[in-house]
Amino acid sequence: MEACVWSSRAAETRAHGAGVTSGRAARRAADAFLRAAIAAGCAAALGAPSQAQVHAPRDSDKPRPIPNYHVLTDTPRRNTSQQNFLFRAEISGAGRLLWAGDLHLAEYNGARIETDLRDIDSQCDFSKRRIATRNSGVVLSLAPVDLEEGYRFRLKTFWARRAPDCGVDRTDTSWINQPVEIEVGEPKVFTGDGGLVVRLTRLAWPD
Repeated sequence: MEACVWSSRAAETRAHGAGVTSGRAARRAADAFLRAAIAAGCAAALGAPSQAQVHAPRDSDKPRPIPNYHVLTDTPRRNTSQQNFLFRAEISGAGRLLWAGDLHLAEYNGARIETDLRDIDSQCDFSKRRIATRNSGVVLSLAPVDLEEGYRFRLKTFWARRAPDCGVDRTDTSWINQPVEIEVGEPKVFTGDGGLVVRLTRLAWPD
């Protein structure tokens, strides 16, 4: 900002010098020209709105549509700390963290997350990085199951990823599908093929 002010003053000085030798009309013309040029340059330097912000995002830049799941049941719904559940989940694949966060469940409503990751594979040779990407998609669902002896949960995890061989265009898959018995404060680890690991910790429902 100070540089723009200094340039403006310098322009006035130069324009005044031109006016001494060429007359008032030339001075006014030079002054107007220099002021316009400096104003345009300062606007750009001070962060004029970018054209990239004007265009609307493409469909490929937006998150995918999020469906709304409804669970229909004739059983009365309850709303107590015994029928609401909070989990901290962490999903890793081949030593890489794929997703981590908290999941809130209710008596008849589970939780579901879905990720779609794509980046370069740093293990591939530089010449192959343009075509060898790490496409990795994960779906995890966790739902409560109401049994006579109490609640347990059903964990389903599906992981699809590009094969680690840079010269092979192949997709590998791994999955976990099993019941989960877990108490508040208890952590558990579940594993699948290919280095798929899901860590669950059941937390106390906040009062």
